[in-house]
Amino acid sequence: MDYVLVWPDGREGVLEVTLVADPEAIKWQNQLAEAGGAWLTTGKWELRLRTLAMQYRPTETAARRVVDLCRLHGTTSPAALPPDIRAEEDAVARIESVGELRRVKVGREGISVFVPIRAEFVEATDGDFASLLERWVSLQHVAAHVAKTSNATSRERHLFLVPLDDVLPVRFYTDDFRPPSRFPRGYEGIDGLWVWSNYWHRFLGWRGGRWSWEDFPSRTSDSTRSTQ
Repeated sequence: MDYVLVWPDGREGVLEVTLVADPEAIKWQNQLAEAGGAWLTTGKWELRLRTLAMQYRPTETAARRVVDLCRLHGTTSPAALPPDIRAEEDAVARIESVGELRRVKVGREGISVFVPIRAEFVEATDGDFASLLERWVSLQHVAAHVAKTSNATSRERHLFLVPLDDVLPVRFYTDDFRPPSRFPRGYEGIDGLWVWSNYWHRFLGWRGGRWSWEDFPSRTSDSTRSTQ
């Protein structure tokens, strides 16, 4: 388990935290998170993917090479490189096969990687967030964390899910939807279920038999310690 929870009254519990991501992307998204969310290089660049099936290390190496070439030739994207350089460099072909790389004026230093853009109607998705949670538990890596948490030998077992943009319908991109009215199937044996996503200003929690939106604490609690 990731954390041990200790309450003021002496009760203890355990907390497991996991990303929810597309199966094609879960491995490289974990690697990117471990790298700090971007690949280090000079300047501000973004790689906008057209596919989630990206080979992480070869793409990272190619992106760094293309950035170096763009800086050398004074361009802001590989499309503007001299034709002979584009033809000779395998790195250019690899990057253009997975997405679009370009220099930007805002953002963080390094190469930021973005998942493919998609468009969908809000009404195309079931408005019951519990139904979405049930779909997530069918993903192998989510099911594994549910099993790990529910089998933990602790008085209270909590699971915190962090869905990435590629698995979150547009309807739920922001935290202005109503909490679910029921506990999702597939999470039996878990006492507390928590969810937070990138554009939410609060988190959604199930505890004590009901869902509610919760504000983040104003400071780090001393009653939580990591087991990692």
